[in-house]
Amino acid sequence: MALMATKMLEKMNRRLSWAKRPGSPMPASSNVFAVVRGELHTPGLQVGILAGVTRGQVLALARAEGIACHEADFLAPDELRAADEVFLTSAGRGVLPVVSVDGRPVADGRPGPVTRRLMRSYDRLTGADGGNGATGKGRQSQ
Repeated sequence: MALMATKMLEKMNRRLSWAKRPGSPMPASSNVFAVVRGELHTPGLQVGILAGVTRGQVLALARAEGIACHEADFLAPDELRAADEVFLTSAGRGVLPVVSVDGRPVADGRPGPVTRRLMRSYDRLTGADGGNGATGKGRQSQ
């Protein structure tokens, strides 16, 4: 799953590097988040990304759990490479940990504690955990 997320992020980085017209939605099927010192960072809706339902749910879950959330004008590839954790959100896959960016590991190359916590919370919210608190969608918590 993490390898798939890494491939999706690479594809997304290529899309983000394209010039876009002001005010036009950014084509994407996933939203990216970076965790820096326990706080979430993600591009804000003002930059033209689509308001993903899963993105909104994860932001709400994080805030409810006391995790500070920052919506930025831009999240540069260098910021992703330097982050403590990186994950994507998508309607079809929920919260997907990213373990490497541009072939380099994110932190120790494993999903971090904030990502795992939000995966569990999202799975509980959507019922993907089968109602028993286990991680869903065929994932294993690490």
